[in-house]
Amino acid sequence: MFNRKIARQLMWDTGIKQTTIADKLGVKRNTVSNWINGAYTPSADNVYKLAEILGVPFEALVTKQSNTSKQKDEKICFCPKCGENLLHYY
Repeated sequence: MFNRKIARQLMWDTGIKQTTIADKLGVKRNTVSNWINGAYTPSADNVYKLAEILGVPFEALVTKQSNTSKQKDEKICFCPKCGENLLHYY
């Protein structure tokens, strides 16, 4: 399942705008907005391309669906020690 919260956080952290993503993916800006707002889910191919644009592995933008009602918030943070974007659970 596409994790829109992580995608939104990465876009904010990197300063990459929806229009830039839309241009690189060949879709309309409102399509990207709908993905980020949860109105629509992008195809796996577009999630893969989005991950490349944001500089993270594909797995960072997808989460497994859980049967538990209690889920932790996820956030990708930049680690200054290793220079990597890491997935953290809060």
